[in-house]
Amino acid sequence: MLYRIGFLFLLISTISFAQVITFFGQVQPIVLQHCTSCHRDKGTAPFPLETYDQVAKHAKMVQLVTEKRYMPPWKANPNFSHFANERIMSDSAIELLKKWVESGAKKGIQLNVKTTANAKRTVRKPDLILKMPKPILLPGDNKQRFYCYKIPFVLPNERPVRAIEYVPGNRKLVHHASYQVVETSAKAPIFKEPYFFEYNTEVSGVDDSRDFRFLNLTDSTENFQPQLRFHTGWLPGTGLHEYPKGIGFTMPKRGVLLIRNLHYSATPVPESDQSEIHIYYADQPVTRVLEFAAFKPRKVANIIPKDTVVTYGLTIRIGSDMSLLNLNPHMHKLGKYFKAYVITPAKDTIQLVEILDWDFNWQEFYRFKHLIKIPKGSILNAEARYDNTARNMNNPNSPPIDIAFERGNMDDDREEMMRLVFVYLPYNEGDEKIEIEQK
Repeated sequence: MLYRIGFLFLLISTISFAQVITFFGQVQPIVLQHCTSCHRDKGTAPFPLETYDQVAKHAKMVQLVTEKRYMPPWKANPNFSHFANERIMSDSAIELLKKWVESGAKKGIQLNVKTTANAKRTVRKPDLILKMPKPILLPGDNKQRFYCYKIPFVLPNERPVRAIEYVPGNRKLVHHASYQVVETSAKAPIFKEPYFFEYNTEVSGVDDSRDFRFLNLTDSTENFQPQLRFHTGWLPGTGLHEYPKGIGFTMPKRGVLLIRNLHYSATPVPESDQSEIHIYYADQPVTRVLEFAAFKPRKVANIIPKDTVVTYGLTIRIGSDMSLLNLNPHMHKLGKYFKAYVITPAKDTIQLVEILDWDFNWQEFYRFKHLIKIPKGSILNAEARYDNTARNMNNPNSPPIDIAFERGNMDDDREEMMRLVFVYLPYNEGDEKIEIEQK
């Protein structure tokens, strides 16, 4: 009898123990998969979630934002297309986090050393950090401002790059940034000031030859013109740009990280920004260099009238076979909906991306699971909807006013735009089989 009671007690204890939810038991893998890519040391999120103590400190907030599906942020419609960097938390994972928090956010015993080791590799420190040599001081005059900024560098050798990330120094004011890796000659005085200058609000005035001379990127003889090695961008919500083995770009021995169209939102009080770019080297040479293309509407009305909802579109014929790695749709604060797809010469439809509820604060570079072949002669179609009414809670103007569309001014309170960015490669046979892994 005593034996049976003891066995029953042991069985109940075992079942009870198995039902205890702990960080190291069940929660850590969820956090690693859905949170740590942004919530890490010097990541794009405002605080890290890499350790038990960090997650436990924010446990109730994690529960709240995941239950409301505000986090993890993901705007692309999963019923339209899927991506390698997809962040969609399952109902079961959300429920498990809730139970963990409500039961006291227990730590548990760290048994899975392999998981922790993988976590350290996942969030490894960048190999190179390029930081603005001097901060930009914003006067607090309630005006949006635009800058061009150079960050010079010299390396022992050229290095292949597998990933790059823009990390804003002032997250509430950096509106967006378009940045480039530019190779310069050994004679160019790239470390000579000035490091930056301010554009006027008409940023269409960007001019390579003028800007390069002003920032001392050319030598006196101009025998070697600055060479573009890489181009991409950062927008609110954009994470790490990461590329498959053998695909990416190569950092030159000498050059600058040139931030073009560095846009700051208006502020009524003095502020500053000193952003930095994190670079992760590849373990093998880059054999295929990334290319970048930005599409916009060609013929559209240049005004979105107040108190209206309008839809604009673009139609582009693709001139050569390409392999698409990722894409980025872009609108400003009146944006509500975005869809892009391709019709091939064989009349097949390739669904690219659909965003049902546009949010200016979450603009991702959506990375496909496999390279997507887009044949020559395909028609790229995209449509974007804008709501310039008082019903749009994101409308920056109350009451609504007429908003310019695609006139070249980046002022997001008074101008709207439509862009679709492709990061791609010229097509090679078998590209469709190349898997783009999520790191």
